[in-house]
Amino acid sequence: MKKQIKALLAIMIAMVMFAQIQVPVLAAAEEGGESSLTGYNEEYFDSYEEAEAAGEEIAAEASDSGLSAETKRVDAGASFSTTAEASEYLRKQAVNRVTDNITFSVKYNGYGLTGNALKAKADATIDEIYKGIFEITPEPNEGDYLLWHMASYAFSYSYDSSEIHVTTGRLRYLTTKDQETSVLAKAQGLMSTEFAGWQQHTDAYNTKKAYDWIRKTFSYDDDQKDHTAYGGMFGKHKTVCQGYASTNYLLLRMMGIDNRIVVSTSHGWNIVRIGGLYYNVDATWGDNSDTGSLDRYYFLTNNYNVSYKDGTSGSHTRKYEYSNSSFNARYPMSTNNYYYDAEAESAFSNTSGVTVDYVTHIQNVGWEKSWRKDGQMSGTSGRSLRLEGIKIQLEKPAGVDLGVEYKTHIQNIGWESTWRANGTMSGTSGRALRLEAIRIRLTGADASRYNIYYRVHAQNYGWLDWAKNGAESGTAGQGLRLEGIQIMVRPKGMTLSSAADTAIRGCSYVEIGKSSTSMAGGSGLINYTTHVQNYGWQGWVHDGSIAGTTGEAKRLEGIKISLGNTGYAGAVYYRTHIQNIGWENSLRYNGAMSGTSGRSLRLEAIQIKLDGAVAEHYDVYYRVHAQNIGWLGWAKNAEPAGTEGYAYRLEGIQIVLMPKVGGSSSYPSVNTRSPFYKR
Repeated sequence: MKKQIKALLAIMIAMVMFAQIQVPVLAAAEEGGESSLTGYNEEYFDSYEEAEAAGEEIAAEASDSGLSAETKRVDAGASFSTTAEASEYLRKQAVNRVTDNITFSVKYNGYGLTGNALKAKADATIDEIYKGIFEITPEPNEGDYLLWHMASYAFSYSYDSSEIHVTTGRLRYLTTKDQETSVLAKAQGLMSTEFAGWQQHTDAYNTKKAYDWIRKTFSYDDDQKDHTAYGGMFGKHKTVCQGYASTNYLLLRMMGIDNRIVVSTSHGWNIVRIGGLYYNVDATWGDNSDTGSLDRYYFLTNNYNVSYKDGTSGSHTRKYEYSNSSFNARYPMSTNNYYYDAEAESAFSNTSGVTVDYVTHIQNVGWEKSWRKDGQMSGTSGRSLRLEGIKIQLEKPAGVDLGVEYKTHIQNIGWESTWRANGTMSGTSGRALRLEAIRIRLTGADASRYNIYYRVHAQNYGWLDWAKNGAESGTAGQGLRLEGIQIMVRPKGMTLSSAADTAIRGCSYVEIGKSSTSMAGGSGLINYTTHVQNYGWQGWVHDGSIAGTTGEAKRLEGIKISLGNTGYAGAVYYRTHIQNIGWENSLRYNGAMSGTSGRSLRLEAIQIKLDGAVAEHYDVYYRVHAQNIGWLGWAKNAEPAGTEGYAYRLEGIQIVLMPKVGGSSSYPSVNTRSPFYKR
């Protein structure tokens, strides 16, 4: 009995000790608190209370508007693994102008944080989710359009170190769902009436049509009561600058034209992409003249011209978030005005009646809700979402014998072995594999009468140049995803829909270590040629292609390097380390020869750097194939590549420009070997 009592006591003591050990661990895991986050549209309202009251008035109107329960439905208690998923969920609610309470949970990483630090992390996560609602998407009534139709928001939530539970989520808007339905119906109607045939005109032509329609239809609301596209499109057709700009955003996006809404402390307007650069379009300030005499200041102009009549008001001096280096790099402004010739722009009309339709399968989104058409963007930009599949088909008049075939370069698979055709899927579904490149070509008896053009938005590069008729578009060998695509069909002899659309990226396809291609058949972002032992000067290559030889024991004796159409001013400088000479005393630049010719002296190392505006937007990477070593690692921005003191010849070289994202870029591939050896 005593043994049993002792044993029981031992068990009880152990249980108490175990409980004492576990209690603080459980307490640490559950540590958290409660918090809230509110905000309002400071462009319209002077306080949160004012914005909330205006939003509540709209919400009350929406509650009596006869919306179906399905339209107003909120999935109570939705749970998300990432902030991006939560933002996507809230975006759907906002697009539908849902006014009911929104509840959800989201995972996040607050481990190791306590007290105010943990609260700050939770607050920042909710703020990130809210801002993510307004990511730019292909949908014309999302992105900036949605942002400028918000009144206020309020979130109350509890949190611990791993999850946030939103118990109250309230979004308030400047318009109701019924009003937005009317706006979209009106805009869609304009596509087939006022803007009929927009698919066959240039982006500049379509931009002018939208600009002129807004000026003709809208009047400025001097009482500054309405800020919406609905106010300008219906009733008294009165609104303020945000109504002008958001309507322009909506119409241009419907026509596949990339644009953003930018603001100063007192005004809002659009910047519109024509070709590789952006121009200012201000329909509000341009609305004081029916003759178009103000177009030289407010239609497709540079930053100087759009500010010319401001005086000291600073009405066109953008806020920091729309003028910082990161924004400017993503949306590079032209330093010149766009020369708009109405007759010339209209002359590129596509009267063939052949259009191309396409739809993509997007990471976390699935298949797009609607097919894109003849130059519109399919996919996303700025959301870091991969394309996983694509379908392409043609619309054509009776009697035209024309089809379309396409194949994609897929992560871990490479190029598909067979061509897909006429609406069948290329890529994969449910395997989370990115598309990296694509080829598209026309088939049928009439294929020789048409060109099919296409370009892609590639990770780290942005928009590449146009490819056509089966040429590769995208990247390979770099592990980079496709994020968006545009496709057009034009009769032979006819220019692209955007006559001035020469993409700033220069080349349409970059495969590290192999030949890069462009529509022009020549220059890329960076171009180079080498003088090789016994061969002399080789042809120019570009963007990661190999210049020189490998496996032939031939020395490089000279090199020339030049920049292509990067979209930025600047130059490329370089110098080489030469047998018996050492490092050159001065730098060569923009196509001048570095090295020697006719002296049989080997190059042993090289340095390359960028200068000017181009250096603010790109890094230059390069690696060399050295005698007895092979390919060395990648060097960057004036770092030496090669050898010194070994008497080893350079035999080959690769050079590539990589866009800076957030102030820096990533190496084009992983190579742990040093780029330079010195004795």
